[in-house]
Amino acid sequence: GEPRVTKEDPLTPVDVLHNNVRNKLMDAQAEVERCNSAVGDVQKKVSEKQALLGNHRHRFQQLQQKKTHLLRDGGGVQRVKSVVKAIIRFDKDDIDPERINEDTSPAELLKYVAEQVKNYSNVEEKPENITKIVKRLKKM
Repeated sequence: GEPRVTKEDPLTPVDVLHNNVRNKLMDAQAEVERCNSAVGDVQKKVSEKQALLGNHRHRFQQLQQKKTHLLRDGGGVQRVKSVVKAIIRFDKDDIDPERINEDTSPAELLKYVAEQVKNYSNVEEKPENITKIVKRLKKM
């Protein structure tokens, strides 16, 4: 195995041992650098994920507040349902209950109202004129 220290050559075995220790130290330092780099990469990913999580939590909280606001008494959902009921009462003879009912989406309701305005405007006033007249009435 290892060279032995002798009176004739006291330095060679020490040099061999020194080189072995130095090589092991360099290998260990390289491994530490690789590990530190890997830890840095993982920490960067964790920070990114934490930032995303924070953003998602904030957005979720905003959506929860919006939902609460829309569902409260007098909120948007209740007003839409009230408008649907009024339209159903107003057009009860002509309305298709399969299409317009209390579960109708706001988008479908707007589509229906736009069609009705278009139908009336073909006979009477153009939608732009109706809008102008409504604005004038609001000012009175």
